[in-house]
Amino acid sequence: MDINLLKIFAGALLMFSFIYFILIRAINTKNYKRKSLYIFISGMILVLFFVGGLVYDIIKQEFNNFKNNIGYYSFLIVSIAFVSFFTIFYYIKGNNARQKFSSSFSKKKHVPTIKDKKEFVYIILKYNNGFVLEKKNELYSGIILKFTNTDFFHDEIIKD
Repeated sequence: MDINLLKIFAGALLMFSFIYFILIRAINTKNYKRKSLYIFISGMILVLFFVGGLVYDIIKQEFNNFKNNIGYYSFLIVSIAFVSFFTIFYYIKGNNARQKFSSSFSKKKHVPTIKDKKEFVYIILKYNNGFVLEKKNELYSGIILKFTNTDFFHDEIIKD
């Protein structure tokens, strides 16, 4: 292999490493399958730019002897390799996480419940310059109200 060819491939690898580093960080989704789809689409756009340049050069024949020069295709080859790798990598990662392409949000309205939590309100009443406290077991404390499972907001208990 020629040393210039290695420099061209190293430059292509560095350039696409930087491009895909930015691209993957810019795609802000936690769904890996959808992320692989976005990477595939944006990567195919990059590949189409390089194919368009190749077609332009073939039509205009501005680059002599480009059929035998592998360095001419280096950016196209590296671009296809990066698209393939990251698309397959994030698709497999999404499969392992059992994710789907579609949204995981339900169209039903979610009503909050307090079945799994024990919610309390601790109330201390102020009267003039002092506080009204209850005496329990030789200790003073405020009023503790426990929510039922049907109460969703603190004011519903306090107003009674």
